Amino acid sequence: MAIGVGIDTGGTNTYAVVLDFTSREVLGNGIAPTTHYDYTIGIVKALEVALKDSNVNPSQVEVVSISTTLATNAIVEGKGCRVGLLMIGHEPREDQYIPADITRIVKGGHDEFGDEIEPLDEEAVKVAVQEMSDCVEGLAISSFFSVRNPSHELRARDIAREIAGLPTVCGFEFTEQLGIYERTVTAALNAKLIPLINTLLLELRKALEERGMEKTRIFVVKGSGSVISAELAGERPVETILSGPASSAVGAWALTKNEDGIVIDIGGTTTDISFLEGNKPVILDDGATVGGLKTRIKAIDSTTIGLGGDSRIKVEGGMIEIGPERVIPIAFASLEIPELVDLIKEKNGVYYLRALKKARKLRQPIDENLLRIVSSQSLTKFEDLVKSGNVNCDRLNELILLGLVQAIGVTPTDVLHCNGIYTEGNVEAARIAVNTLAEKLNMSLSEFSEEVIKKFTQKIVDTVNQKFEERITPDFIFDLPDILKTYFFKKYSPKKEVEEARKEILLNSTIIGLGAPAGAYIKYLAEAMKINSLVPPSSAIANALGAITSSIEETVFILVQRDFHEDLETERYIVHAPTVGKQIFENKFEAIDYAIEEGKAFAIEKAKRAGAERVHVTVQKKDVIARFYGSNVYIRSEIIVKTTAPIISDIPTPSTSSRYVNVFKVAKFRKLMSSKPSQ
Repeated sequence: MAIGVGIDTGGTNTYAVVLDFTSREVLGNGIAPTTHYDYTIGIVKALEVALKDSNVNPSQVEVVSISTTLATNAIVEGKGCRVGLLMIGHEPREDQYIPADITRIVKGGHDEFGDEIEPLDEEAVKVAVQEMSDCVEGLAISSFFSVRNPSHELRARDIAREIAGLPTVCGFEFTEQLGIYERTVTAALNAKLIPLINTLLLELRKALEERGMEKTRIFVVKGSGSVISAELAGERPVETILSGPASSAVGAWALTKNEDGIVIDIGGTTTDISFLEGNKPVILDDGATVGGLKTRIKAIDSTTIGLGGDSRIKVEGGMIEIGPERVIPIAFASLEIPELVDLIKEKNGVYYLRALKKARKLRQPIDENLLRIVSSQSLTKFEDLVKSGNVNCDRLNELILLGLVQAIGVTPTDVLHCNGIYTEGNVEAARIAVNTLAEKLNMSLSEFSEEVIKKFTQKIVDTVNQKFEERITPDFIFDLPDILKTYFFKKYSPKKEVEEARKEILLNSTIIGLGAPAGAYIKYLAEAMKINSLVPPSSAIANALGAITSSIEETVFILVQRDFHEDLETERYIVHAPTVGKQIFENKFEAIDYAIEEGKAFAIEKAKRAGAERVHVTVQKKDVIARFYGSNVYIRSEIIVKTTAPIISDIPTPSTSSRYVNVFKVAKFRKLMSSKPSQ
């Protein structure tokens, strides 16, 4: 058997599946609470449960592949190391935020043809690096038109590594597209994330070795849905943004083989919405936006909203609010803490805190006084804490995130217990707590429950409809003044049939519901949107299954451009290659042949660094021809080289027409939500 383990580190729980690649069967699965203060703890716990469930010896596991929210969350929360940014030949605009702590600007840069505008000021580079190296942990370098000629970035990187010895990345390494601002943001974020991802991967490697898995290879899911080796992920962590939603979309296809669908993954903390078209996740080729920052990372077209089965329900100002705060549902907490039911009855409160006793390995100071106050009682009513004046919500949230304090409250999961849709927890406790909130609005229990489900569903429907609009209407039209929108809609009227056809495809797609709560909500979503839906029996493990069924995919883009300088006496053709920079040829066909061979060699090298052992290569050439005075004039050729490879070399490589060739049989699928959850 060829055994692999897929792991999904979600916002609430971490899931693991054990897959036999040969028989294409899931042999076992496991679940553990996600430990945000140290992801490795939750990962290892879920892994151990899954291996025990499958009767697989840890030494049999050849690969472990994880999807992680680490990079995305770090960007959104502004976490990461201090970064120094060196910009060559370009000064950032004041209205453009770049996530760097120190910026230095030196002379240099190129034009759109890859010609040097002015020489790189190497002495200034040395001075800048020396100034920044004492107060940063990573460096990012971004040069004007480096995708046309990366020589200045490469030289500056060599100098920086020699002087500072810090992790140093260049903008051209992540994209072939123009856009210096997006390239600069991408490079800076990557430098910022390196220490975080390496800490996770080193701790995971250590944990695997302690369990006899020294030879097990580790992969990480990228935002595009493919995977890279742990070693490469440590160098290029920014490529793992949106790893979770991408893994869910891949898992949706693996479970259903639906070629076109709307993937809605409802977790405990968030809901991810993405699309399948032609059996693949829809990818944003021009780059994903995370935390308001536009990058050049090719990632899944996904939207995440702070809404899940464990989102806290509040009644404030006569209105029902759901999320984004996550709490432990009353129905589950009361199984472990029987006195909670009596407290809810007596004090008429539904939001409680309790301290968790555990060994602490913290890297930052905490509010010890607040922790001591919460620890003084087995359960603390939040309202009492507020009245005492001893609570700072930001500091309390920090204690919750670190796993030192647990928040307990009413959630959509409790509402489902009231309706009898979900009964794994304490139904009586859920009904008492939900009814307490209902009484605040003078509503019956059933009326309140119906309103919560309606509100929960409508949030998702509104987000899906917004995604429809974004995908049907040209992006730039959204930013135009209303007076110009009519003009541009008329201008685009020839595309109306195409847009209508696209809309029809979207509206005729199937909603694929994933996640533990999906079965309860997807039918309401389908009714609201008037389209078909399905929830695979093993939908809770779709993300983890996507992580282990993903393949290695790397792409290299090389531009062959005709040189139109007026002073040229003969034709010239420029090859812009990421490996060797600008190369000049007098013969177009020689230039194209060189670009293809260089692209193939570099793509294979990238695939092997990503962990591939057996590589399949495809080459695509797109020629751009202009009509000029009745004649065809060659402008450029775009060479796109793609490599695909399975995680395990003796597993067949997915064909280009069907990325995942089998629907995976779940040989053993037990209920992932136990009657008494471990916290």
